Amino acid sequence: MVHRNARQPQGDGQGVHHPGLRQQRGGVGAKGQAAQDDAEQRHEHRAEQQQEGLQAVHGRHRRLSEATRAGVEALGLRPVADARWASWTVTAVWVPEGVDAEELVGRLRAEHGVVVAGGQGKLEGKVFRIGHLGYVYPGDVLRCLEALGAVLARLGVRVDPQAGVEAAARALEATAAKA
Repeated sequence: MVHRNARQPQGDGQGVHHPGLRQQRGGVGAKGQAAQDDAEQRHEHRAEQQQEGLQAVHGRHRRLSEATRAGVEALGLRPVADARWASWTVTAVWVPEGVDAEELVGRLRAEHGVVVAGGQGKLEGKVFRIGHLGYVYPGDVLRCLEALGAVLARLGVRVDPQAGVEAAARALEATAAKA
């Protein structure tokens, strides 16, 4: 979701997606390095998830899903799925009327280093998707919503740019209190 090297697209076309990995290695050399990097990432991810614990990982995904949903709704946007059936891994959101989905997705990436996906098939150009699976943490969701609010405002949508961040932060605090 949030690419920690802002202004650079996530990944480099050769499989390197781990935040900071490109910086640590000073760039990507031969294509064989990409496969090694991917294997190292998978190993690091597995080790971190084992340390966190599977139940905790699932709980984090649920909390991030709820916070993302609260944030997009506070921005006046409408999630595609009914809350009862919402995924813990990704939140699909209807693009506001008058906003070009491709421009929204592109500006989030170019201006804020935030990577969201557009819709596919019949939903192409109508929705965008915010992922909150794997190595996504509360700060990533908050940065995504902050960027989303700012881009929507610049695109002429009447929105309080901070409303999403504030609602998501409240949702995260509420779920932390329950834990």
